[in-house]
Amino acid sequence: MRSHKWFFDVDQRIYRTSIGTVSPEYHRIRLTSTASTILQFRAIDYGMEACELRISLPAHHTAQDGSVGAVGEPSFTIPELPIELHLSQLDASFLLDGETITHRTQPRTLRNIAGFTVTDLPTSFSYNFTCGTEEVFTFRLECRSPGCYVDWWQDSGNPGISLIQHPSI
Repeated sequence: MRSHKWFFDVDQRIYRTSIGTVSPEYHRIRLTSTASTILQFRAIDYGMEACELRISLPAHHTAQDGSVGAVGEPSFTIPELPIELHLSQLDASFLLDGETITHRTQPRTLRNIAGFTVTDLPTSFSYNFTCGTEEVFTFRLECRSPGCYVDWWQDSGNPGISLIQHPSI
């Protein structure tokens, strides 16, 4: 098993104001050949228990320079194609603490869902599954290509990874 030793702040864009702390709806997704991303979603709507995990990578990409878009300007960096991504479901039906999780404390792999090769952009991948109301699902997305580097900021208006609930009744 590959050792994922690098961990990133859960909320890198948090800031303080005179009325308190503000945590914008911008989240960083970063995959390298040594760092994966753990994703958690809670299914919340009764009667919407057909879930789809969608991963969408946009057409726009820039050279690897470590830059990150300003707030309101999501950036997307993927310097070289093709890359091999892998999605698995982890054995955690509870919310994980992103501040304390490590490679050693992350939940075990429940099932390997799929590996897919990104050869062209834009591209998307979907995984459909049954989800009960208030159920928590935990996934790990990793890049298995040597020298891989994928980095972007996503917001609620332009998600790259999202859980979509469809009617089940």
